[in-house]
Amino acid sequence: GRWLFVPHFLLFLWPALLAAAAAGVVWTAHEAFDLSLHRVVRYAALSGYAALIAAEAVGLGLFHAYPPHGTDGLRELAGELRAQVSAGEPVFVTPPALAPSLAHYFDGDIVGLPEDFDLRRIYLRYNGAEWQRRSTALINAVVRPGTRFWLVYRPERDEAGGLLLYLRSGYKLTSSTPHEFATLYRFEVP
Repeated sequence: GRWLFVPHFLLFLWPALLAAAAAGVVWTAHEAFDLSLHRVVRYAALSGYAALIAAEAVGLGLFHAYPPHGTDGLRELAGELRAQVSAGEPVFVTPPALAPSLAHYFDGDIVGLPEDFDLRRIYLRYNGAEWQRRSTALINAVVRPGTRFWLVYRPERDEAGGLLLYLRSGYKLTSSTPHEFATLYRFEVP
């Protein structure tokens, strides 16, 4: 409610809106005040550029003052990952719908459990046992002995915490950091 607009959505719409407004101003000024078309176009273009720069500056200021993930711990969780994850260490995310938000702040290898996030397949039927089987199979296929991996975890899909129980029994849990966005676990592979 604090933003005038969401910058990444208005990025494509704003130039077209300004062009339409500028065309209206040019036509009105040319007809009403009998000014030369060349002069009106120049003033309208300069005014449009000034409005574009001012609006973008205000939008960026609001975006940084009130970020979309300002209070849910996502930026802190991603900062922890950026500081501690070494190249090649996988970061598993469950549910996988969290992956696009995390990818905004973290550039490492993100793997959705039981599969990567696909916007076309959000509302699939859910089977808890199948979800856990596919998730553990994927983790076992990706991790290598003597390495470590990370889990960004929310319990919504994990019936009775079965995935966490499985991981704790087969891998060494070395850290656990709760955030409002999700809990971050670090495991070492024996």
